[in-house]
Amino acid sequence: MNDSIRTFIAITINGQLRQELHRIQTLYKKNLSGKISWVAQENIHLTLKFLDNISQSQATKIKTILTQISQKNKSFIIRPDTLGAFPNLKNPRVLWVGIKSGQKQLQSLNIQIENQLEQIGFPKNEKSFHPHFTLARIKTIESQENNRPSFAQAEVNTTITSPANKITLFQSKLTPQGAIYTKLFESEFSA
Repeated sequence: MNDSIRTFIAITINGQLRQELHRIQTLYKKNLSGKISWVAQENIHLTLKFLDNISQSQATKIKTILTQISQKNKSFIIRPDTLGAFPNLKNPRVLWVGIKSGQKQLQSLNIQIENQLEQIGFPKNEKSFHPHFTLARIKTIESQENNRPSFAQAEVNTTITSPANKITLFQSKLTPQGAIYTKLFESEFSA
């Protein structure tokens, strides 16, 4: 019997910032159609590392590592930045909002997580870490040749902040209606 679970490590955000990111989503939902998977408002988070399928024994080790990392780090503030896309706004596959404040701390957390998880057999991510909030995953955009939707920089309210005060291990179950995230474990930062 396969007991593996699909997981990722993330920072959760408060309702006010989540509402602002949902407002940006709503602006683009009105102007975009195609095969687009919008992240549900309650699921918006900042991924530190995607783990894919892990066993229960790996989950136990990961929880220990996250506790150790959280005890070495302090709470900080996250402030959103402007809209962006991977690979770019002309050919978007992932629509996201970047981070204005908290970049340094998020980069440090990612390095700590990558280094610690490598010691228990998880390969380091070869792509450079770019902290962001995913708004949508885009397979195709339906548009006329001369009527391609504009991804002009949305006015993100960069005065809204969220405390980053814990690391969370989530399970991600994929369903036809979208991903369902379940908190498996969270560990608060030391202060």
